Amino acid sequence: MKKTMRQLDKWAEKKKRQVRLEVERSAVRMEGDMARNAPVFEGTLRSSIKITRRDKGFTALVGSILKYALSIEYGMRPGVVFLPWTYGPLRRWVEKVLGVRGKRTSQVTFFVARKIFKKGFPAHPFMRPAFRKEKPKFQRAIFKIMKAA
Repeated sequence: MKKTMRQLDKWAEKKKRQVRLEVERSAVRMEGDMARNAPVFEGTLRSSIKITRRDKGFTALVGSILKYALSIEYGMRPGVVFLPWTYGPLRRWVEKVLGVRGKRTSQVTFFVARKIFKKGFPAHPFMRPAFRKEKPKFQRAIFKIMKAA
C-alpha cells in the first residue's frame, strides 16, 4: 500500500509540474500577444505589460499596471470625466504629436481633454484579444495533461 501511495504522490507531483509549466507558457504567449497588439506612442504601455505569478505557479496574471491601460482597452464614452493623472501622458502626446511646446501646452492639453470628454474615444483592445486567442490553447493543453495518465 505504501508503494502505491508513493507512486500516486509522484504522479500527482508530475501533473502539478506539467500544469505549472503550461500556465507559464500560456502567460508568456499572452504577454507577447498583448505587447504586439498594444498601441504604441512612447512604448510605455507596451513595456508595462508583465506577468504576475501566484498560487505557487498555478495562477498567472498578465496585464498592465498603468492607470490608463483600461481606458485604452475599453475606450472612453462621452461624458466621462478626464482624470488628472492622465494629463501627463496626454500632455506628452500634445507635445509630440501636435508639436505644441511651452506655455500653450497646458491650454491645448485642456482642449484635447475637453474634446475627449465631449466625444469620447474608441477602444483599442489589446488584452482581451490575447486572452481569447490563448484560452482554447490553454484548455487543450490542460486537458491533454490530465488525460494522459
